[in-house]
Amino acid sequence: MKNKKLQIILRTALPWVALLLAVGVGGGWFVFGKLEEEEIKLDEVIQNYSDTEIQLKSFEEIKKDYDTYKGDREKLQNMVVSKNNTLNLIQELEEGAKVAGVQLKTSVGEKPLSKKNPGAKTTESSTPGKEEPLWLKAELIGNFDNVVKFIKYIENGSFLVSITNLTLSQSKKSTPENMLENKDGSLGIVNATLLISNEF
Repeated sequence: MKNKKLQIILRTALPWVALLLAVGVGGGWFVFGKLEEEEIKLDEVIQNYSDTEIQLKSFEEIKKDYDTYKGDREKLQNMVVSKNNTLNLIQELEEGAKVAGVQLKTSVGEKPLSKKNPGAKTTESSTPGKEEPLWLKAELIGNFDNVVKFIKYIENGSFLVSITNLTLSQSKKSTPENMLENKDGSLGIVNATLLISNEF
């Protein structure tokens, strides 16, 4: 009878135990599946956070570089001759003439003739919003060494300019004694004409 009672209990309980096991295993798989999905979502969130941190560091570096280059850009803008600072360039030319010991006369110059077509001036169509290039003509009188000193002063000055069309001739102020060479061995007094421009 004990066996029969045990069999009845087992027959009655076994389906319930099987059902509970099935529900438990099914629920476990469901919960495990949900946990796996959440883990994948969590991994995505962690990756997105990591990517965002990298981007923020990159932005910080870009801002730091920008701040560094901003100062350099402002310095460079001050070195480029424009309508706003042409007077400053002329003042620097006059200072250079004093330092070099030459007489200087400046005037508005013209763009030199084209090398490809020597008979015609180059006429380029101007780009809207772009300033026309500046051409200054500098006429110098002084001994050759001082003219060279003036050119070096301008080349090393605070403006980015090009110096072109340098011509030298004997000065009317030359005397037979200083026409070619001074007593100290330096060359005599010359007239020099050159063009100074912000076009390269």
